[in-house]
Amino acid sequence: ARGGGWTSARHFAVPTTDVPVRAVAPTLAWFNAALRERVFPALAAQFGVRPERLRVIDAFVVKYAAARGQRFLPLHCDQSEISLTIPLNAADEYAGGGTYFSDLGRALNRDAGGLISFSGRAHHGAHPVPRGTRYVIVAFLYEYREEGARGAAAHAQLAVVVHGGRAPQVDQQRGPHRCA
Repeated sequence: ARGGGWTSARHFAVPTTDVPVRAVAPTLAWFNAALRERVFPALAAQFGVRPERLRVIDAFVVKYAAARGQRFLPLHCDQSEISLTIPLNAADEYAGGGTYFSDLGRALNRDAGGLISFSGRAHHGAHPVPRGTRYVIVAFLYEYREEGARGAAAHAQLAVVVHGGRAPQVDQQRGPHRCA
């Protein structure tokens, strides 16, 4: 990202202004450590999967800029079993933002280093950023399993877990806004 590698051509259905995490070596090292130490154990507890079976399909840094560029992302569902966002900059550097969930009727956000994780089938979007610039890592994951075996993650209800601060906060709701 620092070298100017932002693109909006990597995702067809819902394009984002992003750069792959693997393209930014310090971010990749931090992300891999966070996955091992914090993220995979949290996802295992949330979705009832084994952490060693979780795989990242794609991970990228997204930039939402109020002044110029992408300010939000429309409602959509991901092509993943599990999706997550990790804010990279402090909440006082921008206004708005967060992941909007249609079932909850509101956006959820964390400060830098927090985590919002949810089923990729949840109907969601990026809430507009009217001031400043917000940077987040977005990652799409799946649970590796033998052919024909059912996994817990693909069949989870909408359960959005907001990690960060003293203890995880859970917002759960079943609703009609899930993708097939």
